[in-house]
Amino acid sequence: MKGFSLQFDIRRPLRAAAFIALLGSGLLGCGRDSTPAPSIFGIRIAPNPVPVGGKGEITLSVSYPRPHMHFSWTVTGGSLNPTETTNPSTTFVAPEKPTPVRLSVSLEWNGQTVSTREEVVEVVASTETSTFPNALASALGSSPTMISISTVPRCDPKGGPNSEDDIAGLVKLKDSSASVNDYGVVIYTKTDDWWVQPQASYPISTIGSDGSFKETIHTGSEYAVLLVRKDFQPLPRIPVLPPRSGDILEIARVKGKSNSP
Repeated sequence: MKGFSLQFDIRRPLRAAAFIALLGSGLLGCGRDSTPAPSIFGIRIAPNPVPVGGKGEITLSVSYPRPHMHFSWTVTGGSLNPTETTNPSTTFVAPEKPTPVRLSVSLEWNGQTVSTREEVVEVVASTETSTFPNALASALGSSPTMISISTVPRCDPKGGPNSEDDIAGLVKLKDSSASVNDYGVVIYTKTDDWWVQPQASYPISTIGSDGSFKETIHTGSEYAVLLVRKDFQPLPRIPVLPPRSGDILEIARVKGKSNSP
C-alpha cells in the first residue's frame, strides 16, 4: 500500500501556501463540518392569549441545537424575565391593559446571529382568556381538530425521490367570515427527519374553496399537515414538528397506511 505524501515546489511558494490553507480549513478531505447551524422554527406560548398582568411561559423549538447557543429576547409591551438566556425559554409578564404585543427572539451561535423569530402575543382581560392558542378561536370554532386527513399515503420508512403517493383532507373553518384564502397547509413527510412536501420550492399547499386539499408527495413512515397563515415560512427539513403558535393554527399527524391487506 502506497503512502500519501505532500510535495511542494519551493519555487512556487504561493501555490503551496494556498494548498496548506485549504487543507487546514477542511475544504479538502473530511474535516469540514456539514451540520447545519441551529434555527428557530417554532414558538410556544402558554397560555396564549395571556390575561392582563398574568404570565406566559415561552418555549422555542430549535432545529439542530448545538452547544454555546445564546438567545436574546425583546417584547413591545409587558416584560420578559430573563431577556438573555442560554436555554430556549423565558417568561413573559403581560402589561395591565389588553393589547397585542410583539415578541422577538434572536439566536446567536459561534458569535453570529443565525436565526430570528417573531410572534404576536394577545393580552386580554381575564374574562376573555381562551384555551385556543390565538385570536382566531372564534373564526375556527372550539373543536380541537380542524384538519382531517382522508387519504393517507402508504407507509414507506425509507422514502426516496421515486416513491410517491397521494395525501388529501379537509380544513374546517366554522365561521363564514373566515376565508380559506388567508391560510394554507404545510405537509411534512417523516423519514430520518421531517421533510416539507411536495418540494422545498413549493412548501405551502392551497386550500380549495370547499376547504379541501390534495397533493402528491414523497412517502415516509408518518405524515403531518399544518394549518398555517399564508405568510408562514416553513423550513424544508426539521427534526421534530413545531408546536401550535400564532402562525401554526392546527396540526394533524397520521402514520402511513400499511400495505398489508
